[in-house]
Amino acid sequence: MATPKPTYFLTPPRPSPPDGSIRLGAIIASPSQPDEPLHLPSLPPQTDTSTFTEHNWSGTHTKSTSTTFGIWTSFLECVLGIGADISISDDKSVSQTWQVEKMTTQTFRPSRAFLEDVVRHEDVRDYITQHRFREKIYIITGVMIASSTTLSRERLQEKGVYVHAGVDATAWSGVPVSVGPEGNWKRKSGTSEQSTRAEDFVFAYRIREVKVKRKGGVKSDRLFDKGALFDTQVRRKVEDKGEVVVDGLGEEPDVDDVELESREVRQRVGDDGEEEDVVCVLPEALD
Repeated sequence: MATPKPTYFLTPPRPSPPDGSIRLGAIIASPSQPDEPLHLPSLPPQTDTSTFTEHNWSGTHTKSTSTTFGIWTSFLECVLGIGADISISDDKSVSQTWQVEKMTTQTFRPSRAFLEDVVRHEDVRDYITQHRFREKIYIITGVMIASSTTLSRERLQEKGVYVHAGVDATAWSGVPVSVGPEGNWKRKSGTSEQSTRAEDFVFAYRIREVKVKRKGGVKSDRLFDKGALFDTQVRRKVEDKGEVVVDGLGEEPDVDDVELESREVRQRVGDDGEEEDVVCVLPEALD
């Protein structure tokens, strides 16, 4: 049985009440800016809106980066009689866990007639025209509304330095041997916090991508899920993993200048522990 792909995006860390701008039918310019709508149309009276509720919902999101920079010159021992290896590492991780007493999910499927109406709205047409007839806009078709939520957040950072220096002592000892000092230093730090929100807020949202014809009207629409974190059928554990290793000679750079992040979403299904990995990208700086 195929595992459902995640289709819901986490809302930005700003207030997002259920009656705010992140709502069903909202027209947005970017998947990452759901609270900056181009147009907030009212849903037609005949719209078939689905609503269901889950209790004791939980989720975890972990993001980590690992950066290593090194200079290796030990190969020069055989030429100059002396060499050294130096490496610097910087690991960061941020983990968030949500415990939600009640999670209410609302969804609807926009009709073609509804989409045709919204793309002809003055604000939407002005946006498309000002952006050189950009062909894509997005419509929010699902929201997850959290009630009574406990948020736990943990930040960890580890920095390390490794130094090894060697001198070729073959000429002194008569046997091939290298001698020299070696050192390894690491420092770890971390913070954790927990808070509770009693009020309802929009936790996540689902969108459809709408392609607009240059002469007006809708060309096509489809579900957009690139970079989504959650679905509404299973609990998820989300991990970001990144690693950069730079080899070479020269001046030591700042490790923060050579970061690379990637996203791996791991979904656990059922009691048998079966898992599926989905790789996606989210361009968000690590705090």
